[in-house]
Amino acid sequence: MHKALIFDLGKVLVDFDFKRAYRMLGSCCPYEPPEISKRLAASGLAERLETGLIEPADFLEEIRKVH
Repeated sequence: MHKALIFDLGKVLVDFDFKRAYRMLGSCCPYEPPEISKRLAASGLAERLETGLIEPADFLEEIRKVH
């Protein structure tokens, strides 16, 4: 009997366009998409969102604060 099914959805089973996501985030914060990418990488917010450590609404609030 199986107790869990573990899989990687994003960029493995389903293609995900990060550039599109960065463009959409641009409407939520004062940065251009390339700058959003750099700031997200440095902040660790994307990893927290992907692992469920932060809720989407909290993620948006935090991305607005990233300097």
